[in-house]
Amino acid sequence: MKKYQRIDVFLSRLSSAPGYVSVAAAWSGMGDILDDVEAEFAPAGADQMRMPSQTGQSFRTFEDGGVRIMLIGHHLYINPTGAIGWQSHVDMDHFMFTKPSAAGDAFVPRPVDA
Repeated sequence: MKKYQRIDVFLSRLSSAPGYVSVAAAWSGMGDILDDVEAEFAPAGADQMRMPSQTGQSFRTFEDGGVRIMLIGHHLYINPTGAIGWQSHVDMDHFMFTKPSAAGDAFVPRPVDA
């Protein structure tokens, strides 16, 4: 299965998963889902997608504890509540996926340059 198709499966499974209570819980849960999707659908011998490191230039922690991870072609945001937003570089004015926290807190977008 092609990478973009595996991302679609990942987002579908993430959508169906229970909400998260924190950045750490969301990070761990997304990592588990991504690992399962890659084990099931990545072509044999292909490099599998993994959650990126929580350090370096592509990872930013905001003052409130929320984070932004710049991926190839996407930005992933996690609010301190555990709410998640996924944004494509193709359309930076909209989020292609959002997920509320376990408590029902809606995802709160951040400006890209924040």
